[in-house]
Amino acid sequence: MGRPRTPVGTFGDIWFADLDNGSVEARTWYRDDDGKSRQVRAVGPSETAAKIALKAAIAVRGSRSGLGELTRNSSFPGGA
Repeated sequence: MGRPRTPVGTFGDIWFADLDNGSVEARTWYRDDDGKSRQVRAVGPSETAAKIALKAAIAVRGSRSGLGELTRNSSFPGGA
């Protein structure tokens, strides 16, 4: 049995890589509101700075679905 999926709107483990120019890259997988996981990355002068930049990038991600918010009055196309 595999591990459970990351819930929508959350991210997994953060990985760090040292870049040739001395900066540090932070990467993680983020599950967008459309249910697809996408890799998000950010760069900073240190692991801490890269992690902060990564979390900031995740915080400002916009909706990818473009469908708007569901409410109790939302209608759905379909048949019987």
